[in-house]
Amino acid sequence: MMSDRVVGLFDGHFVYEDGHGGYEMDVQGERRAILPAFYQQIKLCFGDPENSSSHQPNQECADAPKIPREASGESVPHRQRVTSSSPSPVAAAAAAAMAAMRRKEPIEVTDLGVQHQVVQQGAGRQPTANDRVTFDITMWEDKIHGGIKTVECHGVTCAVSDGLLCDWQREAVLLMSAGEVRHLTVPPEVQEWVLRDKRMGYAEMRLVAIHGED
Repeated sequence: MMSDRVVGLFDGHFVYEDGHGGYEMDVQGERRAILPAFYQQIKLCFGDPENSSSHQPNQECADAPKIPREASGESVPHRQRVTSSSPSPVAAAAAAAMAAMRRKEPIEVTDLGVQHQVVQQGAGRQPTANDRVTFDITMWEDKIHGGIKTVECHGVTCAVSDGLLCDWQREAVLLMSAGEVRHLTVPPEVQEWVLRDKRMGYAEMRLVAIHGED
């Protein structure tokens, strides 16, 4: 059974137990599940931070950051509003969690045998072999966003036909549009180019931009 008692804070949102050993946060009056990977970032209070009969701060949450409550659709009595020109690391993590909750596209297998799953749609055309592109790629040995990271490259710019790209990376780039993010599961025999031995590879690839012909 879901709890109506606030047990903590996550990036300015009140956190509740979901009744199944997990946590949910309040986003504009709607309960949203928090992924287990972000549990360690929850400021657990074990007390109700709302107390209409007292203006004293919740002692159990004394170490929690003073984040405006308007993020959860509530008023902010006796508290200075805080603004920032750039998102905090916790905000970025929350955004990633919300993105992960969105419905993902079905998994497709390419001609090279690599499993592709679109997790963020791009816009515009796909590149050609003569275009220059900028992309990010991160790889793990155990799973997507796992604990054994093997490759992390950001802002790589090259021609699609450049030898810098291996076959499965070039294949992925040619299928994507700017802003698109894909999760890839690379079979051992295809993955060999990156790790120099045959192990299953898991990758997240983002096509940042298409610059036109080289």
